[in-house]
Amino acid sequence: YKCSEEEIKRKVEEAARILTDLRKTARIFFTVGSFDYIQHGGRVGKMTGLAGALLNVKPLITLQDGEIIAKADDNPPYCRVGWVESRILNNVRSYVGQVYMRVKYSPPGKDLQTKGQSITFTGATLNGTIMLNADREYERHKDFATLNEAIAYIDNLLNMGGEIPELTVTTVPANDATGVALDADVVATFSNVIDHGSAALFDATTYNPVAATSSFDSTKKILTVSPEENLTASTKYLFVLTGVVDAYNQALEDKAITFTTGTGG
Repeated sequence: YKCSEEEIKRKVEEAARILTDLRKTARIFFTVGSFDYIQHGGRVGKMTGLAGALLNVKPLITLQDGEIIAKADDNPPYCRVGWVESRILNNVRSYVGQVYMRVKYSPPGKDLQTKGQSITFTGATLNGTIMLNADREYERHKDFATLNEAIAYIDNLLNMGGEIPELTVTTVPANDATGVALDADVVATFSNVIDHGSAALFDATTYNPVAATSSFDSTKKILTVSPEENLTASTKYLFVLTGVVDAYNQALEDKAITFTTGTGG
């Protein structure tokens, strides 16, 4: 059977009409393998990502009418920004590693140039706000004699790498430790640079707080809690970490450990 030119035109027009109508109700659904990158991008929270991983749920994404809509909770996480600056003073070259400690960027804007009927992409503009972190720092810098030392400095503060490392913590004393020295500090070592969080030490029987000072080392990975007075002998203590968030905006699940001091003899 051979269609006439008029029949072909009519069928094409009908197909175009059907496709146009389908655009109003058509949906495209697709999934990704895991919640990892969606969670790291800030589109779902840590608990949602954990629940999805435990239940082996695959995220379902919808493209409706050619549009992906950004919701109010699609906020980018805070980040750190670092660079190395070369300086010469009195004919001596030095390298300054500099890091802004807490930065939040808005979605980038496109720079377009029009000419006649054509539009050319010429670049993008990225605006960010520099904020104080929990320690009321907004910038850190240090001078070095070599470029490699300066790069290592900002690399340590930024935790640069291809993938976001998981945030974990170990403590000394360990959980359920016994025979702990009466003059011992409590040390928490984190896998990533920490942005903010709280630590507290309590008598595990009375739940009275123990007066202590807390301080991070220069890497912002090691937290030392030093009691102002020696601990009491043969006493159980409770050490609590709450609200700990790293430089990637990952939150550590609140953690509590107990340990018991020795006799002190």
